[in-house]
Amino acid sequence: MAVQSKAEINLRRLLAQCETMANEIKSNDGRINWRLEKYVKALQKQIVDLGKLPSKPSSEVMKEYTRRIEFLKNTIDTEKMNSVYEKTLASQQIAPPHITTDTTHATPMMVRQIHQKAKTRYENEARRELLGEGESSQLRNRKSASNGNPEESFDAVLEHHQNMQEKIAEEMIQMAQNLKHNSLVASNILKKDNKGPRGR
Repeated sequence: MAVQSKAEINLRRLLAQCETMANEIKSNDGRINWRLEKYVKALQKQIVDLGKLPSKPSSEVMKEYTRRIEFLKNTIDTEKMNSVYEKTLASQQIAPPHITTDTTHATPMMVRQIHQKAKTRYENEARRELLGEGESSQLRNRKSASNGNPEESFDAVLEHHQNMQEKIAEEMIQMAQNLKHNSLVASNILKKDNKGPRGR
């Protein structure tokens, strides 16, 4: 095994710390530690600097580091999305990187856990929203405000369902636009990867 430079050792330590922090995002609030975002930005700079060194790791190792950093960035970006449907779709587009060179600090299982926990959280949020758990109390309040008048109660239910359908339609349009954008980005990345470092 090749001797690692100080820059690579520092990158590996910070990368492992970021993956641990990402794995600790709580399922009950999904809040991101502000340090995680800051550290991932530092990793993006470190990987560029590492690539400029004469003693840089092999291209395969560099690609693995890059994929792991990109995975963390995508995880943070997904957490910051406003819509639960966008989060669900984005999490399905993110694939955890395949780790073969670094199993000491962050095992492949931990990286898969980050992805699986996020996916489960978004799916649960989407399920709650689709079933109207967040808005059912509003609907109950409208029903009680109607003082038992069945006509007003029925109107409230219809209005609630119409609003939900409009909201879902808007979300689906947004998701379709995001999917198209993500497909284009992925296509461009694949084209660049296929060209290789010499730009053939």
